This record gives sequence, structure tokens and C-alpha cells, in this order.
Amino acid sequence: MCGQSAQDAITGQSLLIEGPSGSGKSSLLRAIAGLCHRGFGAIHRAPIERCFFLPQTPYLCIGSLRDNVLYPARAGDAEVSSEQIRTTMRNLGIEHLIDRHGLDERLDFQGMLSGGEKQRLSFARLLLHPGVHLALLDEATSALDEENEAVAYNQLRENVHCYVSVGHRPALANCHSLRLQLRRLDDSLGCQGTVSSINLESPHREGSPQLFQGSPQHQLSQHQL
Repeated sequence: MCGQSAQDAITGQSLLIEGPSGSGKSSLLRAIAGLCHRGFGAIHRAPIERCFFLPQTPYLCIGSLRDNVLYPARAGDAEVSSEQIRTTMRNLGIEHLIDRHGLDERLDFQGMLSGGEKQRLSFARLLLHPGVHLALLDEATSALDEENEAVAYNQLRENVHCYVSVGHRPALANCHSLRLQLRRLDDSLGCQGTVSSINLESPHREGSPQLFQGSPQHQLSQHQL
């Protein structure tokens, strides 16, 4: 169960979810994103059309670079100009993909791009997607070095006011305002977590922790996003 402490924790802020393998990090994130429907309870978040989920391994379609960076396109979305795409990709350090492949040549990018290029292309999708209120990132920078990871999160912070990440690198704490540390319970029937604030000026000093208990089967209640 996520208690009142978790309910108020991340409205308008950013949350980093950490914990050992099997503690329910990705399960919790996918439940918030509406991608997993097992278990019971309630999750309160922004409308699904205002959310955007970034997986660790982005999906790339056979098509143009424009097709891929604007995926998933929705009917009624405002047109995104070539210059907007170039500026966004330049800010993420992947403008060279436009110079190399153009925007409209149909290619199989799945087999052409490195893992880091794929993840930065996924960030470009998020940044070009209109009206995102909540971004959910499941180890979405695992293939990036720390410098490019920081660049990607700086772009995210400037464009999306609330985001939740699952990750392992210590440097990710610099990109978030709150931390949720999960750990499995001894009976393996659930997990326990501590929510604390991250003091960026003094990384070893954090706010008072707040405890809640949960289950990998998504037994969630009143999780306000």
C-alpha cells in the first residue's frame, strides 16, 4: 500500500525509484503507466494522454527518422517542423543522425543505431510529444554515459514538470528531487519503501524518510501523480 506520504510526494516534482532486483521497481512504474493490470487498488495520476513512457529498449519502426522521432503520432496533433526536430536532436547530441540519414529516407533504424542513440532518440520523442504532464522512465538512460545522461535529464527537466525514473546509477540522484528506496520483505510477499527528499546541495544529507509498504502485485492506493 502506498500511504499518504507517497500521495503527496511527487506532485510537480521528480522521483527516483531504486532498489535491488525483484523489489518491484519496474512493476510499480508500469502499473502507474497503465501497462500492467494485475493486483488491485487505485493509482491517481495525470490522464493517460498526458503521460509518456520511456522503456529501457525503445521501439523503432522501419521508416524514416521523422517517423521514428514523432512516434507515436496521434490524429489532431500539431505539426512538428523539421527545424523543431533538428533543434531537439541537436540538444540531445544526435543531430548527426539527420546529417547522415536525412529525415525522410525509409530505413531499418533498429539495426543501425547504437543503444545510446536509440535512447536519446526516445528522449527526443518525449520532448517533441505535445502536452506531456508526467514522464515515466524505466532505466531509459542505461546505455548512456553520465555526461549524455545529464544532458538528457536537463532537457527533460526544462520541458516536463513531473517525472518518475527507475535507475541504478548514483548520479541519477542529481536529476531528481525525491527518492523512493524499495526493498523486498523477508516473506517475499511484498516490498517496503522509504520516500525521502534529495538535497542536491549536499548529496549525503536527505530529508526525513517516510515509510510505506507495497507489493510487487501492484497493491497500490491513493498514489497521487
